[in-house]
Amino acid sequence: NKYKGEFNNLSLETQNFLNRTSKKNKYKTILEDLKKIKNVKVLIIGELIIDQYIEAEPIGKSGKENFLVHKKMKDLSFLGGTGYLANLISNFSNNVELVSFIGEKKDKLGFIKKNLSKKIKFKFFTKNNSTTFTKLRYLDNYRKIKFNGIYDINDDLISNTENQQFLNYLKKVVNKYDLILLADYEK
Repeated sequence: NKYKGEFNNLSLETQNFLNRTSKKNKYKTILEDLKKIKNVKVLIIGELIIDQYIEAEPIGKSGKENFLVHKKMKDLSFLGGTGYLANLISNFSNNVELVSFIGEKKDKLGFIKKNLSKKIKFKFFTKNNSTTFTKLRYLDNYRKIKFNGIYDINDDLISNTENQQFLNYLKKVVNKYDLILLADYEK
């Protein structure tokens, strides 16, 4: 299998797909096709998520109560949801805009801007009585298996005012784009 050494983390199905694709398409042709989409204007709309992973090592049972105690080893945070999607697409298109809601206090805005590609135009709206959607997951440090999760989310609908601001903005910009992606993520 041609890709076994280079992509040994890929499934056999994916490796077979790459083999079939490389036989049908020359590398140069693929690069030319990718260059064609550089100027495609992409609008991405949906939930921006902060993904946080804490790797922990179990150290035993609490002496005072009946629960397992862990030692924190690593703390990793990155953009998920439409933030991840926008960053990925910005590798192929120079014209990407992300439209999303964040928490009313804007406490994650610095993190978002730092981790969002500079090529992406970011238009955000704030949701009252809400934080920016954050998924905190705890991983077993040795096996890399999730053993707990805490989601900071407000599932309430946006207000009529927030909805109208959002729709008014979309009406102004939607015709400027060649491709519109709507992303919805399950909990």
